[in-house]
Amino acid sequence: KTAYEIYQCDWSSDVCSSDLSVTVDGVGSTWNNITPLGLTNLHIGIGGNGTLAITGGGTVFNGGSVIGSNSGSTGSVTVDGVGSTWNNSSSLSVGRAGNGTLAITGGGTVRNPSPGSNRVSFIGRNTGSTGSVTVDGVGSTWINASGLFVGFSGDGTLASTGSGTVSSKIGYIGNNPCSTGGVTVYVVVSIRTVPESAHV
Repeated sequence: KTAYEIYQCDWSSDVCSSDLSVTVDGVGSTWNNITPLGLTNLHIGIGGNGTLAITGGGTVFNGGSVIGSNSGSTGSVTVDGVGSTWNNSSSLSVGRAGNGTLAITGGGTVRNPSPGSNRVSFIGRNTGSTGSVTVDGVGSTWINASGLFVGFSGDGTLASTGSGTVSSKIGYIGNNPCSTGGVTVYVVVSIRTVPESAHV
């Protein structure tokens, strides 16, 4: 199936199956989420359970992304291995209304390269959501050209371990009154906000 068909059908439990797993593995393996109108958004876990694994140098391109889209849904994404890359041209939400997890390991990279107020990243976006991101290992990197919210209105956690790196223009931890956010740093790690500031 095309990327658009998977987005529209299989990862939405009220249309097709409630659970789906997609793996993009190996150097040269590429998944472009594109329609005739351009890059489209990618939802992992809309009404059921969705998993995406990008491994062994695989690459995924899309517009915005949501991991754990609706209440009751669960989404999980793993980006593992040197050269494994997930490119988001718009916002990324790890736990928008459901539960979302993102693991960047073994030298994998997640990029949100486009600046702009509508292109920020969220961990625990809406009330009742839960989001968790782990960036572990030398070369493992999460690049945010705009802001990063850890606990926007939901519960968010970010752990950077084993020399993993997280960068963002602006960082917020526990943004709204009912949100909770936490950042854990182990070993020698760089968590940078460039060039502006962090808000706790």
